[in-house]
Amino acid sequence: MNGMKGINHKIQQLIKKLPLPSNWKFWLALALLVKTIFFIFKILEPGESYNYYPQVFALGGGDSNSYIQPIENLLTNGSYYDDYRMPGYGWLYFVLRLMLPMTGALNMMVIIQLILSAISVYVLALIARKIFQRDSCFYVCFFLYLISTFVSLYDYQLLTESFCTSALIFSTYFLLTANEAKGKLLLSGLFLTWSIFLRPVMAPILLIFGIYFFFKIERKKTGPSSSQWSKLFVFMIPFILIDGSWVLRNYCKYKEVIPLTRSVFYPGFEKTYMSSMNHFMNSFGGSVVHWEPGSEISFFEPTSDYIKKKVEAKLPDEIYTSKFNFDSLLVIKKKIAEIKNDTISEERKAQLTNSVKAQLEEYTLSIKNEKPFLYYVTSRFKTMKRFFIHPGTYNLFNKVSFELSGFELIIKIVYSLVYICTLLFGFTGIICLVITGFKKNDNHLLIALLSLYLAFIHPFVLKLDEFRYFVSAYPFFIIASTYVLISVYEKNLKSK
Repeated sequence: MNGMKGINHKIQQLIKKLPLPSNWKFWLALALLVKTIFFIFKILEPGESYNYYPQVFALGGGDSNSYIQPIENLLTNGSYYDDYRMPGYGWLYFVLRLMLPMTGALNMMVIIQLILSAISVYVLALIARKIFQRDSCFYVCFFLYLISTFVSLYDYQLLTESFCTSALIFSTYFLLTANEAKGKLLLSGLFLTWSIFLRPVMAPILLIFGIYFFFKIERKKTGPSSSQWSKLFVFMIPFILIDGSWVLRNYCKYKEVIPLTRSVFYPGFEKTYMSSMNHFMNSFGGSVVHWEPGSEISFFEPTSDYIKKKVEAKLPDEIYTSKFNFDSLLVIKKKIAEIKNDTISEERKAQLTNSVKAQLEEYTLSIKNEKPFLYYVTSRFKTMKRFFIHPGTYNLFNKVSFELSGFELIIKIVYSLVYICTLLFGFTGIICLVITGFKKNDNHLLIALLSLYLAFIHPFVLKLDEFRYFVSAYPFFIIASTYVLISVYEKNLKSK
């Protein structure tokens, strides 16, 4: 008991020495310093094998081209094409391109990502302090999020994850503090609108924030007064105006009402066999991450040569139906290999593509009809298992595990433990926040609903298992973890 009292005394003394949460200059400087150190480490780290834009220190890969090229086309030809992506990432790049050459604009994009990401560390800690009413929650949340690399890994990449995560944090903060100053509701709506234009899958968060408004109105026992409805309208103004302009632009071009995007697939994706392949993978919960060693989709098309780790892909026996077996899939694999052969004619490629599409669609339908439990239930839990249960250190180093030095391996293990603990404490905290949220605390409910939506929309609803889709949920899991850690600590203090 004396030992616990001594530890508690030291903790209390340490907290007293820390600057107050209101000392924003100190906390922002610290966040920017730590984030910048990691940022520089990543851009100087040798071994990055693939970059769309090798002339810049910003990393462009995967989806980067689809955000940048429409703006380049707009600058060159006056048309935002292809408009598969909403211009949430492109608008800032466009502004920068008006002042800078392409290389400078790309580098400036990730520098701005870094700055906003650093600010978001402080703002997230303020959210924790606001909803739990404890300075200790500020400190724990700040340092937990600061040392986490799960989000920081995307600060130097030309992708939407960094901006979207920062925008969600800012939007949530301004919503929670809307009563403290005029205009915060407008800022909350503006940042949420930006996150939606970065990643359209964020659009249902408008409903979550609406639920938050509803509970605040109900618990005031005054009914939905005109002032409350006017607050909701103010919050919605940015989305109404900005998305309304986007809808008008789309209607003028396509004669259709398109509030978000025309398709969830890349332009021309449906014409290839890949859309049918993805549906087939989804039908039994197979991984669609084609660059991940051992993913089910890599059975049909081996991972690229730059992927050092090679793992043989295996398909589960439970997927076969009366319409296909393992040999049937081997036939498809051979056809895909032939499609990839540049020496065959376009006519032959089209013929093979149509054949593969028809077969995969037939096999997908057979799983749906003959194995509905696998199709509707098991497949989702298999995807969720892959999505959540992993080391959490994807791309921490530009090396595979067997190439790491002893020190690097220790770092990776430590960060794996950080990720796993954040996941476990996060889910535990979310359950607690749901309970307290429905009972009495609107702020708890908001964080819980946000966390659940952001965590499950990709693996459970969309059946997508790419790890980066968890990035936007991660800071809210940090808040939930903070709640658990502080609650356990305070409970132990009272029991002594």
